[in-house]
Amino acid sequence: MARVPNEEILDDVELIRLIGEINLSWDEIEMYLWYIFDDLLGRLDWRLSYVIFFSNQGHRARRDMLQALAAVALEKKPKRFEQLKKLLSRISEASHKRNNITHGLWNRDEGRKGAPITRTPLKRDWEKSSALAYTKRDLARIRDEFVALEGDVYAFAEPSWTRTLEKREKRTTKRASPK
Repeated sequence: MARVPNEEILDDVELIRLIGEINLSWDEIEMYLWYIFDDLLGRLDWRLSYVIFFSNQGHRARRDMLQALAAVALEKKPKRFEQLKKLLSRISEASHKRNNITHGLWNRDEGRKGAPITRTPLKRDWEKSSALAYTKRDLARIRDEFVALEGDVYAFAEPSWTRTLEKREKRTTKRASPK
């Protein structure tokens, strides 16, 4: 494998767009996880839940914190808790792909003229997955998976979070109205 010059990568608009779309979907997934976290805390000012959730920079720790909170907050809603656990499991699987793509190197097979640019994860040499290389086709498939996952996380988060926002608005309006 040979490294690819930055200019060549930046000139490949399709490749750069795929990486950008994957990262944008991941950002949305992260934000929707906070929506769920915020909804489960419910009564707090949203800024407090935001500080708590994003004070930890590790995605796995955020997922674990969310699942622990959900185990208590959704104790009387076991179906919803199971749905969330399945969603978090899918997100966990996606996070491995995201990390491989985000923390990788651009390479090309030196022995083949016109060989495609690939994204190779930064893995220890003795790990099997170090042979993994993502082509543009792979990246497009992963982008589609992430967009679908983003939609599923939003669908889970949005209805109850909207109700939480409405309740907060009513409390704020009630406090602000003259007696």
